[in-house]
Amino acid sequence: MVHNARSPKSFLTDPPELQGQRALVTGGSPGIGAAIVQRLLDAGAKVVASARNPVADFPSDAAFIQADVSTLAGARSLAAQTVEILSGVDILINNAGAARAPSSRPVKERNEL
Repeated sequence: MVHNARSPKSFLTDPPELQGQRALVTGGSPGIGAAIVQRLLDAGAKVVASARNPVADFPSDAAFIQADVSTLAGARSLAAQTVEILSGVDILINNAGAARAPSSRPVKERNEL
């Protein structure tokens, strides 16, 4: 495990390490996404998670947004809803399985949200 050289603490030993931080987790449904959401919550972060399908046993102390980030419209909608809930984002975990090879469009267009 890698630790920050300035601080030997991590959220494994210092649970409130991310206190007050706002996190968005795409692909936050069961599996790795659910584990990431739980770790962020345990570290004190405020968390919004998204997935294409609703999750039955989602943690009550996080917000869930049903979203498809494989489309620009879906990503924009998720970003707007997340900012509405958290008033910004400090941490982004892109765990969604919607990754694909770069398109022929310039990077500037793909990153405009």
